[in-house]
Amino acid sequence: MNRWLLVAIVLVTGMLAGCLPSPIGDPATSTVDPTLEGTWLHDGLELAQCAVGGVEYGPGRQQTIYLVKAFDEHCYLVTAISFYAAKDGRLGTFGPGGAAGLAWWKAWLAPLGDRRYLVCEKLGADPLPDGRSFGWFPTFEVERPDADAVRLTPVMFGDILKRLEGVAPDEAKAVIAAEYSREKLEARIRENPVAAAPGDPRPLLLERMNETSRPLVERVLAAYHLGDARRAGQPGPAVAPAAVAPAPRLDVPYDIRTIPEDLTRPIEFSDTPGPGKVVMDQIANPKFFPSGRPASPNALQGHAVYLPTNWEPGKKHPVVFEYLGNTVGVQSLKGIGYGLTGGRDFIWVILPIVSEFPATQPDVQVNWGAGAALPNTVAYAKQAVREVCDNWGGDPANCVLVGNSRGGIACNLIGLYDDEIASLWKAMVPGAHYFHAGLDITGTKIALGGADYKEVAAKSIARLGRISQLCIAEYNTDPLNGNPDTQLVPKIEAAGCTTIGEAIAAFKLKPIYDSSQTKTRELIAAHKPATSEVTFYPLPWVNHGSIFSLRPTPAREFIRNWLRAQVGLPPGED
Repeated sequence: MNRWLLVAIVLVTGMLAGCLPSPIGDPATSTVDPTLEGTWLHDGLELAQCAVGGVEYGPGRQQTIYLVKAFDEHCYLVTAISFYAAKDGRLGTFGPGGAAGLAWWKAWLAPLGDRRYLVCEKLGADPLPDGRSFGWFPTFEVERPDADAVRLTPVMFGDILKRLEGVAPDEAKAVIAAEYSREKLEARIRENPVAAAPGDPRPLLLERMNETSRPLVERVLAAYHLGDARRAGQPGPAVAPAAVAPAPRLDVPYDIRTIPEDLTRPIEFSDTPGPGKVVMDQIANPKFFPSGRPASPNALQGHAVYLPTNWEPGKKHPVVFEYLGNTVGVQSLKGIGYGLTGGRDFIWVILPIVSEFPATQPDVQVNWGAGAALPNTVAYAKQAVREVCDNWGGDPANCVLVGNSRGGIACNLIGLYDDEIASLWKAMVPGAHYFHAGLDITGTKIALGGADYKEVAAKSIARLGRISQLCIAEYNTDPLNGNPDTQLVPKIEAAGCTTIGEAIAAFKLKPIYDSSQTKTRELIAAHKPATSEVTFYPLPWVNHGSIFSLRPTPAREFIRNWLRAQVGLPPGED
């Protein structure tokens, strides 16, 4: 089929996209098959030589990469990228200006008799750009020749387009309602699984990305800033499962400050990046930095980048991104990330909370700002993650987000703000507080600009997808005491308690996430997708803040090894 005819069909059918029912299955009740997740490569049509944007491409084969990731327990998110190689080695994509090679689909499995189908709903960009028309809901019979291959045979509904040619929108809606109900479409599929129609009904054979195809696939994904394909579900190296959270020791001091520090955070910025050094970096975006990148990385505003002591140029390193608590800015370097990594193996990045006016205040130190502040903070993070991976050797498949207090809330409020930013993370460690529906500690309701607080919190949790979370929190009173270090510690001391166990018994202390005001477990249980693992781990002290990360405790050792397991590193020595 001519590509431009395909585009025209999309324009016509797009006007009625909300009218046609899905042919089969129900995206609200379907079940995800995890063996379909991953990165798949399709060797497509043979191409003659052509030119796009003044660059000659071909002859060669069109290829399409399909990244399939569980969006929730019911549906997949499918990203498709079609491309072909230029004579000079550059990669080309189809469509005007080479811009139509990227598409997004929501997809779900639908069993019908002894067959299984994959039904797709377009979310963005152009249709699958391989010269075929699949009607409005691309539907495929799914077969598995083996564990590393998928055969998708299109089910065609080309007569829909013919019936609606030259028909006014209102009349088209009537035709659809009468002729193309889900019941009738399902019956037609049962009668003829591969219906004759305009287009090419030949099966698409997809092969799972392997070591031979990995360099090509990663090159294409890098061009779209999608990073390593494992983010879309492709298994990476074998990862040892994280240990089950042990019960907290109750015979230890309730005040973490009684344990001497064994780590000292970096306190000075360097103009010369290198192992064991920290620099201030900025994203290349005039909205945030109108004057452009500074000549020296030691800028006054931006994000802090710490390179581990075993950092090597050209080598990929997992990255811990962090949002800080209230009253401290990026340059304070007072987060938990350094202590939880020990300064080795992980790049550590502190991201800024950005104001409504990012060019003048790109580092908000209290709460979240107002107006456009949250979208600005999210936009900064999305670009910073890409640039840290591109410029400093971060592994885009192994990015984790951590934070304590305000930073703990930020893991969900910012890190799960929308589907795009949620796709960046492998795991999260929200510390002390959590973005929940029961308590507004940091002015979050104001930052949301009138949006329904409970609804936004629930949607953020639903975006966890396959992200693992380790929720940590110190003990406190119920209802929550806002100043545990200044109020609770003296009370415990006056009561003659010497251990956290005695303090828990005397003051009925609970981990913050178990407060009757927060109800964090309840909210997570109600909205978490089945594909995500959330672990709760109480910290056996009452101190609020990041200082615990600089002290050797069994709790810190567990958190460290949990993080290492998430990114495929062996357990470390604390």
